[in-house]
Amino acid sequence: KIVSITKNYSYQDQVVQDFVNYANASGVVIKSIDFSANNASTSGTASSSSSSSSSTSATAAAKAPNGTKSISATITLNTPVAYDNLRDFIYRIEKNLFQMQISNLTLSSNKGTGGVVVDALTVTAYVR
Repeated sequence: KIVSITKNYSYQDQVVQDFVNYANASGVVIKSIDFSANNASTSGTASSSSSSSSSTSATAAAKAPNGTKSISATITLNTPVAYDNLRDFIYRIEKNLFQMQISNLTLSSNKGTGGVVVDALTVTAYVR
């Protein structure tokens, strides 16, 4: 069972539980969730980027609503993972009621199994 080990954020356990539920529903396995690199703010900007091993990347900024805090989590998945399962997992994260966004995603292909290797997956959640 994956649980939060810090009490810095009251919503952290709910965020962890949501990640686990989405992973189970999508058929991906979470190895760990790390909140240690958190930069909490009452309002501000969050950068969103996407990259792949072919070095394509895009960056966009979104302003957090006033009165919210951002919680950043780095998720380590058991890889390789099937592309469709990963896509479903990402979809579920971004449609979450907590308003989560993928802020960093690094992928590469695994030619041996046909799956996708996820090198880094960082999610930012906005909570009150």
